[in-house]
Amino acid sequence: NATNPFGDSSELALYKFEDNANDAEGNYNGTASNVTYASGYIDKAAVFNESSNGRIVLPKLPTLTSDVSVSGWFKLRNTAVTDRLRAFSLNAVSGYGGTFESLYRPSDGQWVIRVGNGTSSDTNVLTHTYQLTQSTWYHICFTRDDSTNITKFYINGLEQDSETVSATATIQSSAISVIGNQTALVAATTWNGSIDQVRIFNRVLDSGEVTALYNE
Repeated sequence: NATNPFGDSSELALYKFEDNANDAEGNYNGTASNVTYASGYIDKAAVFNESSNGRIVLPKLPTLTSDVSVSGWFKLRNTAVTDRLRAFSLNAVSGYGGTFESLYRPSDGQWVIRVGNGTSSDTNVLTHTYQLTQSTWYHICFTRDDSTNITKFYINGLEQDSETVSATATIQSSAISVIGNQTALVAATTWNGSIDQVRIFNRVLDSGEVTALYNE
């Protein structure tokens, strides 16, 4: 894995969004719909239009069955939105959490992280309030330890919350993964702004590694 800053094989995918939705690791290229590319935190970023259901559809991640970490840079265009916006959804089918899903409501700053069977039920494994400022880049990272049931939430390299909730992820045969929205959901749930440098790992990053990504 030439792009993994930690020198191991844990990074499943890296999306740099340099005018495309390709995986720099070469395994899980995405397909963008109603997404443009503009100046980002690191070179270019994907820009999502909330009025047109913008999203990037990724393949199913079949090896992502237990421990997981997701990090990336996120910026909001409008912090008054009252709908829950999807930052990402891994291995889901119909809008329910699969291996891992992150939702954010800009109007009150509530983050919800879910794990579920991907098609009909899910469990909130972390709920935390941290309100983002409009037009400001934030490094956001979530980790999930399957053996301890601990989910952690980091902003700009600092741990904000840690919650222990039991939940089991199930990957359906028709599952997909999505950045920015979930296929077939309304446009109002599209991430309202830009996303850059999304990394998906099949292990739990420690706090030092999260800080290293923030300082990248």
